[in-house]
Amino acid sequence: ARSLRQRSSGGTLGLRPPAFVERGVALETSQLRQALQADDESRYEAECRALQERHRFWSYQELLDAYGSPDQIWVNEGVTTWEYERRESGAYLEELEFQIHEGLVFSVDYDCNLDT
Repeated sequence: ARSLRQRSSGGTLGLRPPAFVERGVALETSQLRQALQADDESRYEAECRALQERHRFWSYQELLDAYGSPDQIWVNEGVTTWEYERRESGAYLEELEFQIHEGLVFSVDYDCNLDT
């Protein structure tokens, strides 16, 4: 497996993505999607809080181990964002974005386009 390398305090940090991750299973967000489809705001907010709590303080390697290599990576004002996408047979597109600062997840955003 190819090693991802990131500069950290003048050194390098070797990251190793797993050989394979079943994205549909790993990015299981059906509770969030169902709350959106039902237009149930309180359930959606509760699911978002649970998602945040589950991932808070995860490292880069923990994200790689759980979800594989991200679909996109960008950096803005010292915050690194890793984005993962999941499509389900053209029915919807889901995105999870992990905001990372100093190597640890501090925020997670979820988006679902049900019209795709």
